[in-house]
This record gives sequence, C-alpha cells and structure tokens, in this order.
Amino acid sequence: MRLETCIRKGLRLKSHRVQQVREELDRLVAEIEWIPGRTLICSNCSRRTARIHARQVQREWRDLSVRDRPLVLRYAPVRVRCPVCGPRVEHLPWAHKWQRITKALAGVIARLSRQLSRKETAAAYVLMQQIRLRAAGTALATAQVTTLRERLLKMAAWVQRSVRRIVIHFPVNYPWLDCWKHIAQATFVTS
Repeated sequence: MRLETCIRKGLRLKSHRVQQVREELDRLVAEIEWIPGRTLICSNCSRRTARIHARQVQREWRDLSVRDRPLVLRYAPVRVRCPVCGPRVEHLPWAHKWQRITKALAGVIARLSRQLSRKETAAAYVLMQQIRLRAAGTALATAQVTTLRERLLKMAAWVQRSVRRIVIHFPVNYPWLDCWKHIAQATFVTS
C-alpha cells in the first residue's frame, strides 16, 4: 500500500486526497487537495455544500511521525458558501477548529499527559517558566515553550561527569550556545 493511501485512510478523507508525499528538510510533507465536485462540510452548522466561495492560503498541521520522520499535512482550506451561515471555512476532518495539530497527535499527547503524575507535570511547567524568565535579553526572550524545548533541551551534547561537577560539551556549530550560556549563568548553574 502506498504512503499516500495510508495517510488518506488514516485521516478518513472523503472529499480530499493526498496528492503527494515528499521530503523537506528532516520531515515528510503530505500535500492534500480537495477533489473537485465533492461536497464539503460547513464548519459552523455541518451542512454539506458544493458551492465554493474562495480558497485560503496554505496551512500546515503537524501529524504523527511516520518511520521516525515528522509528518506535516499541507492544505489550502476552502471557504464554502453555506446556504444557512454564509461564507465559512470548510470543516477539516483531520483537525479541530483553529488547531495546527491533527486529532490523532492531540490524542497521543493527551494520553501521555495522563501518564505523568501531577508533580511531574507541575515540575515540568515550573522548569519551562523559569527558563522563559531567564531567557530575557536573548534571542529566545519571546519564544514559546515548544521552541525553548527544541532549541535548549533537545540537543546533542557530550556530558562529562566528575566528583564535583558536570561539564557539558556542545557541538562546535550549536546555534543557540550563547542563549544557553546566558540562561545557565542567570540560574547560577555555571561557574
């Protein structure tokens, strides 16, 4: 079975099809398109209509990884002309309204969050808030929690332990080294 077919069946697409799946940087991008002539669903009242008002700009939704590669869905939503509500953005079967992650990924995140204890969740929250406070004056001062996690905590580093201290050796071309050092010094981690 082709990857396009697996994605289409996994997302339960009826009025859409996966045009192609291609590699971009370190991720897979699935291009989704509307099948002309198929009816679309109004996101407000759930009525079916084939009348199109306009196309919107392309958007991306993060989905579950495929073979350890992040999958992104790319689609330009259609504004349908609903006979009751007027022009509305179509209902997207793979995502809730206003979200940029798929329903499947949101479900996995919700299940994982239920597995953590309240103390672990609170500790992670406090840690990320402290990092955000200490990042003031750096390029990451206004960064979201996910950006901070990706740039400061998810890194390849060599950790050397001795009796009195822990030394972290960063890669030579680590782009966020200055921000990392600033935050570490602000929390009195470095000597």
